[in-house]
Parts: sequence; C-alpha cells; structure tokens
Amino acid sequence: FITSVGTRGSNPLQFQGPIGITYNHKIGKLYVTENGSHRVQILNRDLTFSSTFGSQGSGNEQFQNPYDIAADSDGNVYVTDTYNHCIKVFTPEGKFLRKFGSQGSEVGQLNEPSGIAIDCRDIVYIVQKGNCRVSLFTTQ
Repeated sequence: FITSVGTRGSNPLQFQGPIGITYNHKIGKLYVTENGSHRVQILNRDLTFSSTFGSQGSGNEQFQNPYDIAADSDGNVYVTDTYNHCIKVFTPEGKFLRKFGSQGSEVGQLNEPSGIAIDCRDIVYIVQKGNCRVSLFTTQ
C-alpha cells in the first residue's frame, strides 16, 4: 500500500459513486468517473486535485451515469455515457470534442455502454450492458 485519497461528497477529491479510472500516459494525469455526481475528476500523479468536468444532463458536456473512461494515444479521453447511450470524447483537459453512438441494437448503435478500453492501435472496445455485446470502433 502506498496511499489513498478521497471521501464521500461533491467537492474536489470527494466522490459520489466513483466507478471508472484510467491513467493518461500522454500527460501524466489520472481520471475518475463518478456516476453519482455525473462528472469526471482529473487528478495529478501525486493524487492532488487538478480539475473536473461534466454535470448531469444530456448536453455535450453532460452525463447520465458515466461508468468508464479510457485514453487514446493522443491523450484524448473517452467516457461511456451510459444512459445517454453514447461515447463522449474530450481533450486531456476535459474540453468536449465529439460523441459517437446512438441508442439502439443495430450495428454501430449502443445500449447502455458501460466499459471501455483502447488498444495501442487506437481501436476502441466498448461493452454494452443493454445489448449484451462488445463492439469495436476506431478513434476516427
């Protein structure tokens, strides 16, 4: 054991339903998704607070239960916006870039995306609770 940080709450370094975590090697930051407060907290390597982004809703910079998060080779972060049924892409600093996916069960559609991983070739792997499947996308 080295250290830990956080308590229950909605201030910096406080969490409500922390569920997803990833380390962004490009910029040396840690990202934590919170489905209770519908946001992402960005922490420095030493676990001090850096910034936060997101709130509850369906807008581009809002989430409905973000579950997981991953970073691509450029350092952009991908968040599974579970009940908005899409993936939202942000800069390493948390500025909205784009989103992809729409609700449904057809090819390319998402239903409650919950898990995400990105490999060294920037292929995006998404687990969908609602469709009970794994889907692959490119970062383009």
